[in-house]
Amino acid sequence: MKKVIGISGCRSEYDILYSLFKKFRDDPDYDFSIIVTGTHLVDMFGYTIKEIEEDGFRIIGKVHNLINSDRTIGKAKSSGLLLTGLSELLYEQNPDLVVVAADREESLVTGIACTYLEIPFIHLAAGDRTYPGEMSGDVDEQIRHATTKLASIHVAFAKEHAERVIKMGEEPWRVCYSGNTALDRFNEIPSENRNEILKYFGFETNNKPLILVIQHVISSEHKSGSDKILTTLSALQEIDVNIIVNYPNSDMGSQGIINIIESYREKPRFRITKNIPRYYFANLLRNIDVLIGNSSLAFLEGSYLSLPAINIGNRQKERLHGGNVVFVDYDKKEISETVKKVIFNQEFNNKLKDCKQIYGNGKASSIIIEYLKNLNKSREQLVSKNITY
Repeated sequence: MKKVIGISGCRSEYDILYSLFKKFRDDPDYDFSIIVTGTHLVDMFGYTIKEIEEDGFRIIGKVHNLINSDRTIGKAKSSGLLLTGLSELLYEQNPDLVVVAADREESLVTGIACTYLEIPFIHLAAGDRTYPGEMSGDVDEQIRHATTKLASIHVAFAKEHAERVIKMGEEPWRVCYSGNTALDRFNEIPSENRNEILKYFGFETNNKPLILVIQHVISSEHKSGSDKILTTLSALQEIDVNIIVNYPNSDMGSQGIINIIESYREKPRFRITKNIPRYYFANLLRNIDVLIGNSSLAFLEGSYLSLPAINIGNRQKERLHGGNVVFVDYDKKEISETVKKVIFNQEFNNKLKDCKQIYGNGKASSIIIEYLKNLNKSREQLVSKNITY
């Protein structure tokens, strides 16, 4: 039996990891547990460790590392605290494999710890691309690719991503193209009636369009994050729609965004959420008319669900999508007109929904488990990287 430890630090990457974690937990060939860090342990972001516990996972460690700061040093110091706590836990547990996802500090710090401890680790969402262009850089791009150079195994959600990892000098046998693991949950969560979803969020059951807003901040734009979310919400307030606004991730500038979001809590037609339980979140995505902001949901889950989305600003500009995403700037008039076009122009709406499913078919976790079981490599071979370029 192989000992596997999953690392999760926030709501968004837990959604990516959940289905694979469940496969590990239910497979008799694996002894699976989780180390919880970051916003999962903070009340301000919904204390989402409760969801992990309710999902029935065994938690073998907690690292309280999050420093609530909108200054650049906050994320750096949080990463340092995470490295200290995570290294101690991994050294004590000495697993056969560690699992981490995406492009936040948890992935890079796990990579550093595992590399020095000679523990193989698997990185989900390797090879993705989100760099928005000159003068608008985001640390996600560097963090993701730096993690690739440390990882033992790379799980790519799209064929283009897998090809990029190999171009970075990684041995092809280390790359598993699976599709997006976050899609797997839609195959196991039953569909809910739209009226029930409206009731859950406190809306009257009516035919008014339903919008979900998830807007994060780019690290290079952290000083203007509050102004940008204000532009978005001001544009939406003038349209006769129901609006759900979910909290952003814990990045530089997120506190300013949260302050603006909270100022809309008492406004008619707005509902503010810190975290939405998986069942209701999956069904919310099935029932909204448009997703607005700059979340990766628009790209990774959006094409699978044929979900029209509007991406605002520079974040995600270079990201691979299936044709369901419209890109606009932080301009109140442009946002408002685009929302109206997506919702009320049926021809345009149908065009967005007629998108390509480029991130798999919702069976990614099974593909990953099969790949691992067929991977005839020793621990020493996994941690001994041979860069091919």
